[in-house]
Amino acid sequence: MEVTFRVIVGADKGKSFTLRSGRSITVGRSSASDIELSEPRISRIHCQLTNNGARVILTDLRSTNGTFLNDKRVKSAPLQTDDNIRIGSTVIAVEIEGAEETERPAERRQEPASAIDEKLLKSESEPKAEAAVAVEEKPAPKPKKKVVALPEEGQTIAGCRLITKVREFDNEITYRGLQLSIDRPVLIKLLSTSAKASEDEIERFIGPARSAGKLNHPNVVQVHDAGADEGVYYIIQEFVEGKTIKELTSKGGKGEPLAVPLAVEIAAQVAIALEYAHRQKVMHGDIRPEKILIHQREKKEEELRTVRSLGIVRLMEFGPGGYLLGGESDAKRHLMGPTSLHNYRAPEQIQKNKPIDHRADIYSIGAVLFRMLTGKPPFMSNKPEEVINAILETQIESPKDYNPTVPQSVCRIVETSMEKDPDDRYQMMEEMLEELKMLTELGA
Repeated sequence: MEVTFRVIVGADKGKSFTLRSGRSITVGRSSASDIELSEPRISRIHCQLTNNGARVILTDLRSTNGTFLNDKRVKSAPLQTDDNIRIGSTVIAVEIEGAEETERPAERRQEPASAIDEKLLKSESEPKAEAAVAVEEKPAPKPKKKVVALPEEGQTIAGCRLITKVREFDNEITYRGLQLSIDRPVLIKLLSTSAKASEDEIERFIGPARSAGKLNHPNVVQVHDAGADEGVYYIIQEFVEGKTIKELTSKGGKGEPLAVPLAVEIAAQVAIALEYAHRQKVMHGDIRPEKILIHQREKKEEELRTVRSLGIVRLMEFGPGGYLLGGESDAKRHLMGPTSLHNYRAPEQIQKNKPIDHRADIYSIGAVLFRMLTGKPPFMSNKPEEVINAILETQIESPKDYNPTVPQSVCRIVETSMEKDPDDRYQMMEEMLEELKMLTELGA
């Protein structure tokens, strides 16, 4: 079943788009939306359209001015052919391929576009008639808030069953799951504050997935879908077996370095992923050990010790706000939060009013490489404010001070990438990648 949506009233009149079975899209005035409309009264991510094969669902995404179906404000509602959706003063007609005409209630019958146009103009320009007799007005009853219940293990969301909770952090809950339509293992992230989330919070959650969804690369974990189902915001991504760098360097609760050739090879694979992402005008913005997944090629080997035992390195979970290079960045800098969020961030990411670009990713790879070579984060403290001050003011120590086996050539890569001033770092990811590749060829 394919659905066509046509803008029949508004600044984008004449624009059309289609929605195929098994897909969902968002509509809004932000470039983070799948369908971008130009009217200012439309919220940045205003509503979502979902085609599950059996029916088509319209869902309001907590927009400021509301979403209307045939002039009736809705939170979530099924669509039929000839329905009209109104967001702001933009009206979108619905055409469902192969849909049968059924008798419909009077309030759901379509009005001609000209009649809708006249009604909008009349409502916006006509003065309201004053009442001849003063009447005491009673306040309208407050509409009951729809209860948004987060799904739990065994339940489904967006066609995926939640199998096992993997972790719960901040305002996100992550499950291992199964996409039922094609029996595919997936990882499912839920926004735990969906019921009360602001528009900005929703965009910070969904934005990174939309940025990563533009990428198709073997070193990047794929995002399959993102949106809202029954008021719960979700991200569905590829499930990959493996361990993170954080797990590999934190065995027994103590910091443990990786072998130097292994650490350099992992950094090179991450740099390859980021060089590709930067060419697509997307930066990660939140690189840290727990966001780099290591797939082990030889499962019989208990410990990951050699480059030969290393499989594909996968970069996952792009940063908050979904950084778009060359465009407006909506990223939040998390000035006071868990220390782990700061240790791998560039100085400009934790300072107010500082421009952020792809060179922040270069800094973060250097910081993660420091962790792999030493088993320790670049700056040690349990107090976030001390870590922040160190990132801004303290020169990084040489990895060789903690691990004498690290060659000076590798130390130089760490030190160059972690310079305080972005102008003193590698200026392009290709520069750093070239030096890492030279070292991998030399076995260093």
